[in-house]
Amino acid sequence: MIEFGDPVSDVGINVNAVPGGALVIGVIPSILAIVAFVIHIVFARAVYRDATTRRHSGRQLWFVSPLMWGGATLLGSALAAAVYWLMHYSTLATTQTLVIEEEASASP
Repeated sequence: MIEFGDPVSDVGINVNAVPGGALVIGVIPSILAIVAFVIHIVFARAVYRDATTRRHSGRQLWFVSPLMWGGATLLGSALAAAVYWLMHYSTLATTQTLVIEEEASASP
């Protein structure tokens, strides 16, 4: 009968020995992921609060509800927040109406 040994120990790999750099390589992406998650939540909450305030103050809210803007920002982070800002606060968002005043005595 053939006996099979532990394949890891047969190759000579010591699984208990982890180089110090391997721990750093695993920790840095985890920290960056947590920071990105917190940034997404902060942006989403800010956009949601602003959209809710806009709606309650009677100002126009484009396309979707505050909850949808907050959700889009949670998933899209800074890009979705930038789109929200462009649509609601930039000069692209302002609709300017030109008022042409007619002069009462314009007869030459």
